[in-house]
Amino acid sequence: MFNTDLAPVQVMFLKAPKKIGIDDVFSIILRDLTLRRILNVDKINCFPNDRSRKTQKYFMLVRGENYEGYEPKEFEKGFILPFLERNQVQTKTLTNFILRKYSTPSGFIDDKIFQPLHNEHYISSIPIVKTFGYYKVSNKGMEIVSELNEFIAGQEEKLTGLIDGDKGEFINALEETGVYIFHFEKNNPVLYKNLISMVKRVYVGKPFGPQLDLRHFMQAINLDLSYFVEH
Repeated sequence: MFNTDLAPVQVMFLKAPKKIGIDDVFSIILRDLTLRRILNVDKINCFPNDRSRKTQKYFMLVRGENYEGYEPKEFEKGFILPFLERNQVQTKTLTNFILRKYSTPSGFIDDKIFQPLHNEHYISSIPIVKTFGYYKVSNKGMEIVSELNEFIAGQEEKLTGLIDGDKGEFINALEETGVYIFHFEKNNPVLYKNLISMVKRVYVGKPFGPQLDLRHFMQAINLDLSYFVEH
């Protein structure tokens, strides 16, 4: 088990501070909030009208069952507060709301992710040129990264062995891995594809009733940040 007081987005920043982008940061934060049921992802179908012959699908964020009373971390506040006034928000609208407060997308990372880690000495020096992503992780930070790498390697081996295996053990391994399961999306795409396939099969079958139907994992999978990718 991987235990730390740092949030997943902070840990993943320490793991790859020179490579992490604003889309990665937002994805980790939103998926973490979804897996913990602070926010839910709802699919909404808009049926054809006079101007459109195709059914449009939208994935909207709504308040989750654990939203009430949740005290957001500083970097989560921009994702949480809009729901005090709105029942549902499209992901692009939410992220644009946050980014409008910064001159560049990297400003959110520097202000909300980097600076608190630097203050707590997980990063040993202020970057000379922030735009080039120069960050030096301290020994304290590297201890967290080492523990994370060991945890991810163990979960990778465990999850690989559970593809098409015992569904109960698979669900337990997913819960144990948490948001770090999305690390495999880029770093082990074959395993990630198999994991998604297995999640969908278990989700459809619901072998353990409504309390373990993997709905929150399905929602996290459906989180759409594709608009960050230039076409």
